[in-house]
Amino acid sequence: MKKAFLAIRTTATYIIWIVCVPSLMLICGILACLPTRLRYDNRLYFVVSTFISHFILRASGIKLAISGRENLPRYPQAPAIFVMNHCSSLDIPLVEIVAGTYPHVWLSKASYGNIPLFGFLLRRMHVLVDTTSRKDAGAALIKTYSLLKNASRHALVFPEGTRSLDGNVGNFFSGFALLAKKLNRPIIPVVISGIHKVYPKNSLIIDSLAPTVTITIGKPLLCPPSVSSDEFATNVHHYFKDALANAGR
Repeated sequence: MKKAFLAIRTTATYIIWIVCVPSLMLICGILACLPTRLRYDNRLYFVVSTFISHFILRASGIKLAISGRENLPRYPQAPAIFVMNHCSSLDIPLVEIVAGTYPHVWLSKASYGNIPLFGFLLRRMHVLVDTTSRKDAGAALIKTYSLLKNASRHALVFPEGTRSLDGNVGNFFSGFALLAKKLNRPIIPVVISGIHKVYPKNSLIIDSLAPTVTITIGKPLLCPPSVSSDEFATNVHHYFKDALANAGR
């Protein structure tokens, strides 16, 4: 009975997404056509994208609890580098809700740029990176740095580069730590627990009966001048391992 219910519930969710989300994304598409200096700081774009993210999650029936909002900087103060663990496609709207209307730039997997409509938004508003190419990854970091250095914008990064299958945190690429060090900005750790049980990688079923998904926003982490970016990335990785272990994933 549970499998039948979830299959019907998931089908209904997909239908709602297909009918409603493209029309909402059209607004973002229009705003994404603005020149660089206007589109990345256009808070209307982020108002709409946050609304879409709330809509996607509510339509899916996911139960969500967020703690640590007091650790988020207020616009336009203290732009930061958001770092998240990655277990599900739904991590993206989850983090959009956390970042809210504060202007932000995602580092996203290059292959996502080929998705119809969504890919257009990514090509205009995100920095796409091929993690299999050191040259491409380096160029993506340089572009991200140029978009952040003189602007009050967050960067949002999944440093694992791909989704985990079991909820455990994988190895981190250290590019986020290099950005934090070069820009002298704090890392804001966003620990997501339980989403791999709701909508795991390689599954089409959304388990709306799964336990509550928790998001814990940690206090900002600063990289001391004496610590290298690689060491700092390792320290942040340990932070996530400990946080997920305490949350029971």
